[in-house]
Amino acid sequence: MLANSEFITMLNQAATDRLELAKLLGISETQLSFVTNADAGQGLLKCAGNIVPFEDKYPINTKLYKLMTTKPKDLIPKQALIMNFSAKTVCFLKMSILLMEYSL
Repeated sequence: MLANSEFITMLNQAATDRLELAKLLGISETQLSFVTNADAGQGLLKCAGNIVPFEDKYPINTKLYKLMTTKPKDLIPKQALIMNFSAKTVCFLKMSILLMEYSL
């Protein structure tokens, strides 16, 4: 399933998972450092055969942070009540919306 995926986002990974991902996706030791004990907002993106490290730190007092956060304590209360979804589902929905807007 991962081998034929065009887009993969990798965040902090367990040691055994990192080794498997490195073999499967051809990730270098240097690139693995971005998913080893990674902080929130840090990881690797694999897209069309390219592997790119990223680190996204957003100021918490912005609309963008409020839209993208997956931390339950930082979710906009109205959103959390209306949607009544888990934090992972809320994150997926937010990212889907952002990706759709970005691609337009």
